[in-house]
Amino acid sequence: AEETGVVFGASPFIFNVFEFDRLPWRRQALHELVAWRLQKIFPENIEAYDHRWFALDRRRVLSVLVRRSLLEGTERAFRERNIPLTHVGSSTLQILGRALGARPAPDLVIERDGAGCTLAFLQERRPVYIRKFRAASESPADAGQEIGRTVSFVRGQYGIDPRRCWLHDHGGEAAAAAAALQELDEDALGGGRLSLLAPGPGTTPHLPVRP
Repeated sequence: AEETGVVFGASPFIFNVFEFDRLPWRRQALHELVAWRLQKIFPENIEAYDHRWFALDRRRVLSVLVRRSLLEGTERAFRERNIPLTHVGSSTLQILGRALGARPAPDLVIERDGAGCTLAFLQERRPVYIRKFRAASESPADAGQEIGRTVSFVRGQYGIDPRRCWLHDHGGEAAAAAAALQELDEDALGGGRLSLLAPGPGTTPHLPVRP
């Protein structure tokens, strides 16, 4: 049987990396802990969102939110056309999934499209901090400046100095975006330089369609 999936860009998703002293081993207890943390920071009606989470290690959890209306509308559109839909995916999660098996592994993933830019800072192949932003313009140079400010923040907060970067530009300006990254101020990078790596293969986690 044929399988059909839809992968959305980063724009409709809300990503958070939650860190705790220690994750409980019982899944129900962990679910309640993640829900409690999410309620503390998320001002909107949580019932309007589909919430999935992934335990990254013994202390951190990746939380992913997307509006239920988007999933339901996508499922309905395929159902009306009698096309079986097996999964609705996130391009960001797919990219992060590939990082798990990459050699060498990136410590910064940049995903850029017409809606903005998503930065994921990794330690031991797993996200520690994720930020999405809309640049003042679509200029790769403007995005590069914002990336530099975020790198400085992450270095101060998490002690991460990214050196190996994956760049995914869905807007067809990969060359311009790469050039902007090469112009980042060395102070923002802790006196070093950012090397662009070719993305590697790996697993592709996704948000499965509900029964």
